[in-house]
Amino acid sequence: MKKIILIMALLLYFNVISAYERNTHQYVVRQAYELVKSFYGADIPILKQHLGSNEIGAGIFEPGNLLVIGAAREDIEDIIYGYEGIFQQYVTATHFWDPDRGDGSHFCTQPDNTCFENAYQKALKLIYGGPIIWSYTESKPNPYYLSCGAPGVIVGLKFRFNDIIDFYKTGYVQILAVRNVAGYYDYCSSPYTTYFSQELREKITWEILGRVCHLLADVSVPAHSHNDQHDPYFGGGYDTYEQYMENNNNYMQWNYSHGIAQGGLINVINKTNPIFYSTAQVSNHFPSDHNPGNNTNGINDAFSN
Repeated sequence: MKKIILIMALLLYFNVISAYERNTHQYVVRQAYELVKSFYGADIPILKQHLGSNEIGAGIFEPGNLLVIGAAREDIEDIIYGYEGIFQQYVTATHFWDPDRGDGSHFCTQPDNTCFENAYQKALKLIYGGPIIWSYTESKPNPYYLSCGAPGVIVGLKFRFNDIIDFYKTGYVQILAVRNVAGYYDYCSSPYTTYFSQELREKITWEILGRVCHLLADVSVPAHSHNDQHDPYFGGGYDTYEQYMENNNNYMQWNYSHGIAQGGLINVINKTNPIFYSTAQVSNHFPSDHNPGNNTNGINDAFSN
């Protein structure tokens, strides 16, 4: 499982695709698989099994189980912080990260100056255990009522795990809260330890990894690595690059073979978060609509060219 996560990070390093269009994100994941397949010289059965096509899914982890579902749904709801806002304008506010400002820097919207955790921070939450917000598509009896909420029906959970690898292997989770039918969370008196079935952990794991792929793809877009606000709800309009890629499916003019033609894999910088950091710094080199590109050293590490 550890190798799979590393492979997915490496292969998504090549994408030069739009950050918002759901089909685009799914296309990136599928082309990324073709790229890593070309390096390995053969299909990778477990990745192929959980790759998927243009499937977005009905709800969070419903049906789950595919990378492309997570890659699409990351633009639909925020399962880590629960950000929503009017017309859902805050759902994607955690998809930005300027690496020059440090690992813990924030993206702040204007003119309301609301600040949000960055894409790298969110990816860490997804990989190392949340808490994850899971809203059911149907109401279910509450099996955790001795510690969490009442014995009635619930419509969702907040849970955490040690890390995505341990969760995939064991199913170990801690239930933190249950969502009642009124839409409010009843927090547990203490974390309730349980084990999700293999079927359920498969559904959750691959969707979560697809969401990480989405975040990595986003920081490869200059507007996202410059914290360049381009949300029409705030009068910023759409980013020219993203809009061009989405128009008439222009993104489909590029595929994995173009990544190979550009010279193969790029050596990532020796850092605690090498994949996200290197991707964002390469993206940061190029200008966005409102910010010039730069080769600025980050707060934590030197970066050049």
